[in-house]
Amino acid sequence: MPNYFYQRKTIFFDPKMVSSQLVSTEDVSRRKTATSEAVQRLHVQTDSRVFADMADQEDNPCLSCGACCQHFRVSMYMGEMASSPGGTVPDELVSAVNPFIVCMKGTEMGHGRCVALRGVVGKPGIRCEIYPLRPTPCREYRVWREDGTPNPDCQRLRKNIGLAPLQRHAALASSTSAVAPTPKAPPLPPDGPYIPEAV
Repeated sequence: MPNYFYQRKTIFFDPKMVSSQLVSTEDVSRRKTATSEAVQRLHVQTDSRVFADMADQEDNPCLSCGACCQHFRVSMYMGEMASSPGGTVPDELVSAVNPFIVCMKGTEMGHGRCVALRGVVGKPGIRCEIYPLRPTPCREYRVWREDGTPNPDCQRLRKNIGLAPLQRHAALASSTSAVAPTPKAPPLPPDGPYIPEAV
């Protein structure tokens, strides 16, 4: 598991544990036992985006599914291409959508298999060939939500390929403290919002 320099906190989502734990990145090296058991690891970025990493272990449901990788169009800003500073996605695996957006080859129209997917969908051993280099949409896609409920898209896609639904897991009770809250709009003045007059 790479330790990303840009992460602020790491949230370990371990379905085997009664409660999940919120730890700082400084604690990661001391938590090897917990990380080896965690199936979904969430990394809160400095810009408050949450990236998910799935463990390469037997109880990872993704390693016997892969349905999302053949369903969604995986679009991203062209700056994620390896030829761009800080980009990671190999250029030869993307197609241009417009001058600023690219997508993973195979997913251009949606309902197409991603070029980086290896193995048979719905069977053990399926995996992403570029998992450590995958684009942001793949990093942001979560199998479980903070409250422990499975992602409804996962449930629907798994059903479509004949797989059993995912089970609910222990909630990440303290995860909301790691994710920046959505800013609230300032209260409206008593006479309503300001609307500029037409000139």
